[in-house]
Amino acid sequence: RGKGVELREELGMDAVAAHSGELMTGFLDGLARRGLLAEDGGPFAPSCAGDPLERRSQTLALGCPDARAAWRFLAARKIAVNPREGGIRIAFHHYNTRENLDRLIDGLAELAG
Repeated sequence: RGKGVELREELGMDAVAAHSGELMTGFLDGLARRGLLAEDGGPFAPSCAGDPLERRSQTLALGCPDARAAWRFLAARKIAVNPREGGIRIAFHHYNTRENLDRLIDGLAELAG
């Protein structure tokens, strides 16, 4: 077994899921505060039906005008996301911190200009 599995078992899956949910909430709130969500006239849109927090996923597809350009821009700043058609996939994991999210939000704000 790998260290990641051992850490998840040590923390407990409920705690891991709660942390991931808090990160996603903080991420979406951070985008909203900066006016970066499409519903507020910004360039980015969570790509899921309904409320993304209801999905209980540790990943979020974020629609953006040019996914490959966004991926390259963020990768140059050592921020890991995955390009997908029409957007980027962002993973919220038990090892991510609020500081990681702040860097991502800052990077997306810089990208949006």
